Amino acid sequence: MVESLETRSAPALAAINAFLRGSSVRLSSSNKLGWDGVCLEHHRAFPGERNDSVSTHHLVVLYTSHVARGETSWEHARFVPFSSSPGDMKLFSAGPIGACTPFTDATVILSALDPRLVAEVGEDLGAPSTVEFRPIANLRDDSLQGIVKLLAAEANSQGASGKLYADHLTHALALRFRQLSGGVRGYKPSQSGKMPTRILQRVLDRMRADLATNLDLQTIAAESGYSRTHFLRIFRASTGYSPHQWLTHLRIEEAKTLLQKASNSLIDIALDCGFSSHGHFSNTFRRIVEYLLKPFAMLSMMVKRPSNSARTQTFGNDTAARSKESDMPLGQQMEGRNIAGTRFTS
Repeated sequence: MVESLETRSAPALAAINAFLRGSSVRLSSSNKLGWDGVCLEHHRAFPGERNDSVSTHHLVVLYTSHVARGETSWEHARFVPFSSSPGDMKLFSAGPIGACTPFTDATVILSALDPRLVAEVGEDLGAPSTVEFRPIANLRDDSLQGIVKLLAAEANSQGASGKLYADHLTHALALRFRQLSGGVRGYKPSQSGKMPTRILQRVLDRMRADLATNLDLQTIAAESGYSRTHFLRIFRASTGYSPHQWLTHLRIEEAKTLLQKASNSLIDIALDCGFSSHGHFSNTFRRIVEYLLKPFAMLSMMVKRPSNSARTQTFGNDTAARSKESDMPLGQQMEGRNIAGTRFTS
């Protein structure tokens, strides 16, 4: 029997509600995106008393707007004042959450992490299987904040970049949570080298064959026989890219081929290559093209310009040629330009 998205995400949503425990407005959610290992929601929570509660998931809380003030029993037998500014974060391990009384409303991004994923990440790094995580209040960490914001942006886009991208960010979130909570402090991943060529080729063939599908990390990691965490590390060691970056490269290359055929519409090309929409395809293609052309733009600024007359004589033909090229379909303009060395950011 196939488990519904609502059933899969129910424990994580319960963990988020264990933190909120009162009136709030949901601004966005990953609930219906089918993400594995994490559920993320953006809330505006209102003032009021919150009783003690229990969370079944680890929680990462990022404050995003104005300063929030109130009282909390965080690690104290009695209530003490608290103040959380935009950018402040709190980490809760699965278990009890103390009572609190917010005096002001607060806008927060809440990430509920599955303890099984956090344990998997730690075990792959050689950390002890049994770890007592410590809660942290008013944390400032650029890495963790960046991961949470990228996941929130992906949730706001309704998963436009695909499950593989969300899976990669989720594993990064779980790893950073363990590091900050003391779970892997002092432990380093083993030097496992590169993936055997035949296994790597099998993985790449699977990615190429399923370009139009919403591939996830579990599927391609299973193709290699490695755990998800180990697969992410060894794939980058073997290719220089994350799996999502490589998949994006394959999709762009396929799109360039399809753009040569006048019968293909942009929306059909986008969907056939695994992009979630025409807009997602266009934005990704434009970002890569701009990255490729940036070195040439910098070079042109460094070259001393000739006089007006010489420039007119020298570059007249080239201007005409560029004008002619601009009338071509985008696919023909990009023909022959190699993007294999591009580093993608999403």
